[in-house]
Amino acid sequence: MTPNNKFLSMIGLAKKAGKVISGSPLICEQMGRKAKPELVIVASDASEQSVKKLTVKSQFYNVKYIVCSATKE
Repeated sequence: MTPNNKFLSMIGLAKKAGKVISGSPLICEQMGRKAKPELVIVASDASEQSVKKLTVKSQFYNVKYIVCSATKE
C-alpha cells in the first residue's frame, strides 16, 4: 500500500467515525468555535479562492493545514 493510499484510507476511517467535516463553509464555521479542527486538509483540485480562504483562516486560528496531492473525489 502506497503512503498516499494509506493516508486516504485513514481519512475514510475517520469519516466513518464521524470525525470529518467537509466543505469550506462548514470548516470555516467550525474554526471559530472552541472545539476547532485539529487539521485542515485541502484537496489539490480546490479553487484558488477556497485554498486561500482555508489557509488564511487556519493560520489565524492556529490550526494545522496541508494541501495534499489527492483530489476531492
